Amino acid sequence: MRISYNFNFVESRILMTSKIQQLINDISRKQSDLQKRSLALNVEKDQLAVELSQLKSENQALKDQMESHLAQIADLKNELATEKIQVVEKTVVSTKRNDEEIDELVKEIEFCINQLKNNG
Repeated sequence: MRISYNFNFVESRILMTSKIQQLINDISRKQSDLQKRSLALNVEKDQLAVELSQLKSENQALKDQMESHLAQIADLKNELATEKIQVVEKTVVSTKRNDEEIDELVKEIEFCINQLKNNG
């Protein structure tokens, strides 16, 4: 009986040792999987950080370009307003000159008509 008890005890210990070893192996495998996953996530995080940095740089470049274009638009609007004023001024001056020329022509025609009346 003692031998049977010892045999059962030994068999039970071997079985428990086997289960413990299996648990240890499972835990080791899970730890290894988690480490691999952690490394993969760190690589992905680093890649995303690089991409974010590039996108921030591109965003800033676009903002700078937009500000430059807005400044150019403002300059062009000012130039356009100045050109419009000059066109209006030239039109007014031209109209005044035309009026003066017409007045001169009318005076000359009247003078000629008077000369014809007096001579005829």
